[in-house]
Amino acid sequence: MNRPDSRKRMLTPIRDEQGMALVIAILVGALLLLVGMGFMTVSLTESNIASNEVGDMRAFYLAEGGMQHAIKSLEFVDPTTILNGTESIFAGTGKGAGTDNKDLAQGNYTVQLTNNTAANGFPRGNIPVDPLDAAFAATEDSDRIIVLTSTGSIGNVQESIEVVAQLFSFPMVPGAIVQVSRPDGGNNEFDFEDTSLVNGADESGTCQDQPAFVNSSEHLNFDAEGGILEGSFTGNEYGEDVPWRHFDSTKDDPIYNDPEALNTLVEEWMNLPETVTITGPPSGDPVELGTADNPQITVLNIGAGNQGESGAHNCTAEEIDPQPCLTLKEGSPDVTGYGILIVTGELFIDNNFEWHGLIVQKTKKQFTLGDPATSSTQSVHGAIIAVDNTDPLGCCDGDEDDEEAERYEDTKVDIQSSSQVLFNCEALNKYARPVTAGTSGTGDAPVNVLSWRRL
Repeated sequence: MNRPDSRKRMLTPIRDEQGMALVIAILVGALLLLVGMGFMTVSLTESNIASNEVGDMRAFYLAEGGMQHAIKSLEFVDPTTILNGTESIFAGTGKGAGTDNKDLAQGNYTVQLTNNTAANGFPRGNIPVDPLDAAFAATEDSDRIIVLTSTGSIGNVQESIEVVAQLFSFPMVPGAIVQVSRPDGGNNEFDFEDTSLVNGADESGTCQDQPAFVNSSEHLNFDAEGGILEGSFTGNEYGEDVPWRHFDSTKDDPIYNDPEALNTLVEEWMNLPETVTITGPPSGDPVELGTADNPQITVLNIGAGNQGESGAHNCTAEEIDPQPCLTLKEGSPDVTGYGILIVTGELFIDNNFEWHGLIVQKTKKQFTLGDPATSSTQSVHGAIIAVDNTDPLGCCDGDEDDEEAERYEDTKVDIQSSSQVLFNCEALNKYARPVTAGTSGTGDAPVNVLSWRRL
């Protein structure tokens, strides 16, 4: 029995290493797999980050494109008609309710227009809140400052930017007839006679009703001889509940208390390349001064020559600052017009006359609509502004302290016969505002961006 040999074999280490290479290979493979998965995860993460950055950038540029589209469109669309839902932001895309969108090949942008009210987080910086009453501020704009929010979308990615912009079309007229002259001693005369009607209630029903007329001067000669005034009733300084008032800094654009600024703006309109200037009575039968599809600025340059007519009116009877005048007599060609009519001298309209938009009497002289001795009809659908920026005329025929003293007038508007002046917000927005795009009285661009931020 050889037991020692058996013990020796039992104590000898087993040196057979078969199968270890497989284990090592598996471990190395697992390690390489983990490293590869790590690299793949990092690569995919970087790819996703890059893809997201590209998506964000594309969405941002879509938002910026929508903003530029909106700013360009607002040169020709009044913000009030967008706020109240009668117009879209982008012309030709249908009615909106302050929001409009544009679909593109791989995405779209949506733009929303709101007024600069306290609900929008105003003031932003030094930008004031719209002074319009809160009841109307959501659907009307009075200060030409609005808020645009543009959102670009591509896939599930969205980016938004916000712009506060000021528009440089002329500000909303605060009444059917507005007379603007020097507040320090200026004296405006307004007469309404016979069966005439001056109505500040918005004929189109698209904007807030206005007074029949607004006066900015210190004095007002107010003669009522049978005509009718209607509109937004606000008490005057005498406490009377009548449809007219003086300039109100809480309601009206400051330009309607600044004859110098308003006169400068009107002169800028007169010098636009597209403006049509007439130095004599309008010719043609009938006479068209612009159309609904192509409104224009027309200047009746009455002061350019001797255009006085005898008969219906005595054009040379003025005692102060004599100036040529023009009478469009009954029986002369009918006149219809769309846009802005600027009158530079004394004008009497006795023929059939119909205007859609704005009439500006830029002179101390008298603007007369209608004559009780004729059967012709005259109507203005929009508004009339009489502006004089020269020094007030002296006072008076009689004692200056006498309330009945006859004062020399700075602007004179006389509505006679059955003539009608009907405030029409839509006519002002469709026919008057578009032809003034790009004018501000200071040479500024149509839209001025006051603030910009990425949301």
